[in-house]
Amino acid sequence: MSKKIRKILLTVAAVALAAIAILWGLERYFLHGLSDTAAKTTAIPSPTGVGSPIARGPDDWPSWRGARHDNASLTTGIRTDWRGGLKKTWEIAYLCQGSDSASWGAPAIQGRHLVVTGREKDRDLVFCLDAKTGALRWVSGYAATNPDNYGTGPRSTPAIDGDRVYTLGRGGQLCAWNLSDGALVWRRDLKADGADSPEWGHASSPLIAGEYLYMQAGGDATALALRKSSGELLWKRPGGPASYASPVLAHLAGKETLLILHADALAAFEPAAGQRLWDIPWKTANAGNITTPIVEGDLIVVSAAASRGALAIQAGPAGAAVKWKTMALQAHHSDPHILGGYLYGYTGFSKQNGGDFVCLELATGRTAWKTNAIGCGTSVRVDGHLLCQDHKGNLFLVRPDPAGLRLVTSFPGAMAGAKEMTWTKPVVSDGLVYLRYRQRLLCYELRAPQSRSL
Repeated sequence: MSKKIRKILLTVAAVALAAIAILWGLERYFLHGLSDTAAKTTAIPSPTGVGSPIARGPDDWPSWRGARHDNASLTTGIRTDWRGGLKKTWEIAYLCQGSDSASWGAPAIQGRHLVVTGREKDRDLVFCLDAKTGALRWVSGYAATNPDNYGTGPRSTPAIDGDRVYTLGRGGQLCAWNLSDGALVWRRDLKADGADSPEWGHASSPLIAGEYLYMQAGGDATALALRKSSGELLWKRPGGPASYASPVLAHLAGKETLLILHADALAAFEPAAGQRLWDIPWKTANAGNITTPIVEGDLIVVSAAASRGALAIQAGPAGAAVKWKTMALQAHHSDPHILGGYLYGYTGFSKQNGGDFVCLELATGRTAWKTNAIGCGTSVRVDGHLLCQDHKGNLFLVRPDPAGLRLVTSFPGAMAGAKEMTWTKPVVSDGLVYLRYRQRLLCYELRAPQSRSL
């Protein structure tokens, strides 16, 4: 073999190997998510085993979308000048142990008890921390073998109710724990109830109402009601494939209604016995219904990315009907907000933080304005403002105004060092804002320390 041919073959081999490496990296990036080594993962410390008595606080965030399930905090008197950033109260970096263990669930807070999920090797973990200091009270968990697409850890947000906390793993492991010490009270595998799992695992958060625990899990368990004290099945209904959206209870057309957004439709049920009331088709690619349905009066808004848009549904005594549809709002991970007759929220999605923040007329779906000045991300309401976090971990404080964007202040690099998407929703409780990114959980003072309750 001549030197020229050998050189050509070696060059071709090198190019092929480089192409394989690039393709592997792209596959890892788009299907699984790369491990993020920007922040060191620390060892899980020994729990203190002691803490304050279980009690409700003045401004708890005990479950997905907060105490009133409206994505709003009761905190007032927040700082509106973030020049120089916000004061960090504490930070931990041990929630996910290992490069494939990414978990995305937001924390739940009741009084001084903060519960957040994580992962190590072949175990889902549940941590309870002191909400004010970050000290670890207890850690529990269970064995679970999960696929690694965007991490093997939980996506769902815990639900705290009195002296119990309820968690859901990405594989459908629904558990109740004692809030005081982390002892397992009961466990139920939703797969045994006929649930199916969407591509990126179960992400729907438990909804507690009275003695009921409601879930959206797809398949034969598209809508599911359990007795919260024991995990006993009260009723379940089929309907469609699982999505990532959480259930909603709303008073529609004069009666309590359970809303379940599965992969193919928005379905309404009578919450006590599970009687199906109506369905509005809303099918998305890759079971991409992620955002929670939002309600204003008898009007329901659902939205999804991947060129799906938003739908306004008018509920009435005889059922429900579509009022308007628009492509101007394509909410991916971020629930929009209804304020003063307008819809505010992020639209679109990209790994480059691209997208817009939009304002629409609620009555018509018409676009009032849009901007790309605050990236693409997620948001919560606090003290008359929208607290927005983009995919790069930057914070923005926006004053809702149908006339245009009113950016009050910003905190670039609030989640410093994040190399991938900071998907987890910020949580605001008792003057503190909590930011979660994979193994890390940070706590910042949003209100002056002397005005926070102890």
